[in-house]
Amino acid sequence: MLHSQNSPEATNQLYSLACGPDSRVRWYSACIVNGFRFHTKARETHRGTQNSGLVVKGEHQSEEVDFYGVLIDIIALSYCGGNQFFIFKCDWWDIGNKKAGIRKDDHFTSVNKSRKWYKNDPFVLASQAEQVFYINETKLSNTWQVVQKAQPRNSYNVPEVEEEDIEVDKVKGSMGTDYAYQLNESNENDMIVEYNDRELYPLHRDDVIPEYVNATVIEKSKEVQDSGDNAFICDDETDEDDIFLDYCTDEEGSMGCVNDSDIDE
Repeated sequence: MLHSQNSPEATNQLYSLACGPDSRVRWYSACIVNGFRFHTKARETHRGTQNSGLVVKGEHQSEEVDFYGVLIDIIALSYCGGNQFFIFKCDWWDIGNKKAGIRKDDHFTSVNKSRKWYKNDPFVLASQAEQVFYINETKLSNTWQVVQKAQPRNSYNVPEVEEEDIEVDKVKGSMGTDYAYQLNESNENDMIVEYNDRELYPLHRDDVIPEYVNATVIEKSKEVQDSGDNAFICDDETDEDDIFLDYCTDEEGSMGCVNDSDIDE
């Protein structure tokens, strides 16, 4: 109705969503979203790496919680106008049970992979998911795993320094030790760019007749080159010994030559 009236509230994406998705869907076993590389559980069965763990923030009994699970399928829904949505089908661990499903201490969060939850609601938007790794729990049974959250690729947790903090540190005579060093301005003189304005010529020429060289000529040239290299080998140890003997001969009248036997004695 709003789209037929050219209402500004009826955007093209909203209209595509109202028309519903295409009945044909695509299935994937891997994707990269939010800086994380996700693999389905089936894909990493015979792999040494783990990329199927995920966590999604949500609410349970009016309390914000983290829902942990594993990725089962990646589904792409297509809409008119070239729009697409990616959804994850997951197996969720039962975090509602504070004793049998999830345990938290001062440093670690452990989940029980033998207890599943929300079997009738396994889907979530791919953009809502973050990646986690599961490590075997050493204190509990083998059905428990420790959750380790992952960092997105090409992202670094660098603390930001406010201008006021920098001014205070300058007054104190120190740039501070709690902040990462940052440059507010770039120096163009530090940037070196090599520019070659010469024209590029192809290595293969079509305007001349090709000249064929016998392979034996190349082999002989290599032998001559190798023999020439051997002629320049210099034995530094021999030269040093000769210099040392000359030195001892010239000075033996005033000082003796020290050898290994003298040192041992």
